[in-house]
Amino acid sequence: MTIESSGTIDLIATNDENNTVTLAISDHLEWSDENKVDMLAEKIDSYLYYIDSGQLIKAYPDAEGMTVNILLKSMHKPNEMGSMIIDSISESLEEIDVKFECEY
Repeated sequence: MTIESSGTIDLIATNDENNTVTLAISDHLEWSDENKVDMLAEKIDSYLYYIDSGQLIKAYPDAEGMTVNILLKSMHKPNEMGSMIIDSISESLEEIDVKFECEY
C-alpha cells in the first residue's frame, strides 16, 4: 500500500512512551510528479475520515486519548514546492489537533 491507494491505511503504530498513535503514508513518488499533491490530499482525507469516524479507536482501543500523528514517509527529499506543501498541511492539521510530519 502506498500514497496511490487512497482508500487504505498504510501503517498504524502506537507509542505508549510518548502517548501517540501514528498513521503512516508510504510515498515513493518524486515531488515533481504532477499527481502527487492530489494523491496526498486524497490519502490524508481518507486518514482523517478513519480517525473521525471512530474506526481508529474501534480497531486500536488503546489509541483513545493519544495524540494523533500522520507521518509521510517519503522516499525523496521534498523540493521547495514540496516543503511549502508540507508546511501548509502541517498548519491545517494542527488546527484539528493532528500532527503532520514528513520523513525522507
